[in-house]
Amino acid sequence: MEAALYLGLTPEELRHYFAISSSGRLIHNSHRPDHTFTDDKHRSRYYNNFAGRLLPDTPDANGYALVRVLRGNKRVGYRHIVVWLMFHGWSPPDGYKIIHLDGNKLNDNPDNLALVYAANPTPQSVITINRNDPYDSYTTP
Repeated sequence: MEAALYLGLTPEELRHYFAISSSGRLIHNSHRPDHTFTDDKHRSRYYNNFAGRLLPDTPDANGYALVRVLRGNKRVGYRHIVVWLMFHGWSPPDGYKIIHLDGNKLNDNPDNLALVYAANPTPQSVITINRNDPYDSYTTP
């Protein structure tokens, strides 16, 4: 299986920037490696203002929370996809999308995320996945 990439980062690289709290919320990694900072001012600002804190719940126009990664150029992506990749280590196969089981697009707890076959998004097509389920189990809709 090819490494999953989101925002140009693998799940392991995403863990440099973010962590999942004990309550299942995405937080800024308080042990972020030095190589992920652009300079000393960036490092100081991060540890003074962001490290260990929850990411904001500010939704975009579609109702999803966004994350920012400053790496080269700033990159913006969806928080629920970052949580999925960090928790499972693989991207949804073609034809599937990630949904929020409770309908709340700001509740990105890993237990609230599931796969659904995008061509037929009915309650019967929802697939809940355990953390250790292999990617290969979901390649054929």
